[in-house]
Amino acid sequence: MATEPTDLSISVHGEPGPTVVLLHGFLASGAVWADAVRRWAGYRLVVPDARGHGGSPRLTIEQAKPTAAPIMIADVVRILESLAAQGDSKNVLVGHSMGAGVAAGVGAERPDLIGALVLEDPAWMPLERAKGWRDEHPAQEWAQEFRDDFEEAVAALRKEHPAWSDELLRSWATSTTQIDPLLKHTGQCVARTPWADVAAALTVPTLLVTGDQDDNTVNDESLRMVSDISNPAIRVAKVADAGHFVRFDNPEGYHSVVDPFLAEALDQPASPPSR
Repeated sequence: MATEPTDLSISVHGEPGPTVVLLHGFLASGAVWADAVRRWAGYRLVVPDARGHGGSPRLTIEQAKPTAAPIMIADVVRILESLAAQGDSKNVLVGHSMGAGVAAGVGAERPDLIGALVLEDPAWMPLERAKGWRDEHPAQEWAQEFRDDFEEAVAALRKEHPAWSDELLRSWATSTTQIDPLLKHTGQCVARTPWADVAAALTVPTLLVTGDQDDNTVNDESLRMVSDISNPAIRVAKVADAGHFVRFDNPEGYHSVVDPFLAEALDQPASPPSR
């Protein structure tokens, strides 16, 4: 970008024009979007490492507790404000998990800066499930496994996720080793505002993407809650043979619903994907 709106590590791909900002999930980094960057080569793609992840600055104690979500939302707002200052407005935010939660928070707070949202399995779940889920993901224990013996940990991850490409698997594993020591569990990146309130506040076209496996954070009960909210801005797509990592598990299923939505949101003609 012409000017740095934040101290985050950011990669930019493509020429100025229709812009998509890609927000990764917890323990990951912008590197996990490499396959999407190739596929969406016709767009301008802005890919930050979230604060506390990848090559971006570490969090302060004040930023990390009780949740880092506000500073992460503020970081993305600064990116979008910088794009708007350069003449790029109504950009699309595409996020996974933590990144989807951040994208939704931005959408609720600053709809003037975005044209649409793609939310891949954000932490939109019933309260009882959320209480346990937030504390059952020991970030530093996972990261240490990869730091101690990277290849052995990668082999174990491959057995757990046989559908993942080697590129995605290794980029996620490498990113995991870079996680900020202050981030102990996923709950530190979940917004304070109840997700149902965020969902109800969204006014821009929003595609909520989830899978059909047991580890999805957006499960059938969540979808009933979304339906009860009755926000006409939100449309839902459930991808078969996919868990929490929808794009990793079933890339073609993911792109079959996301690519047309992006083309519509960015007013671009549909075209074959770049590989």
